[in-house]
Amino acid sequence: MRLNSDRLFLRDFTIADRDAVHEYASSTDVVRHQAWGPNTLLETTEFVEASANEPLIAERRRFTLAVVLNDETLIGSVLAAISTDGSEAEIGYSLNPHYWGMGTVPKL
Repeated sequence: MRLNSDRLFLRDFTIADRDAVHEYASSTDVVRHQAWGPNTLLETTEFVEASANEPLIAERRRFTLAVVLNDETLIGSVLAAISTDGSEAEIGYSLNPHYWGMGTVPKL
């Protein structure tokens, strides 16, 4: 899966993403309000492997996608998931702090 915007795109994870993910997943600033982390390298590896395997699930209900700048720099992840009975949903994101505050503010 790939979703594009002007400055970045979302795509499925690959195993090669581990080091870029670990850079932000091991940060105490990033995980301050998360239910997980900071991750060890093993925990990051397990997360990336599980996320990379999501597209293989026939009735996929969880979409953990890499946030990647157009220059191919992985800067974070987003999650959208729905329970099997459709009664609960979850969304979330984590971004490498080196890229915080780089959004655009609309002109009034």
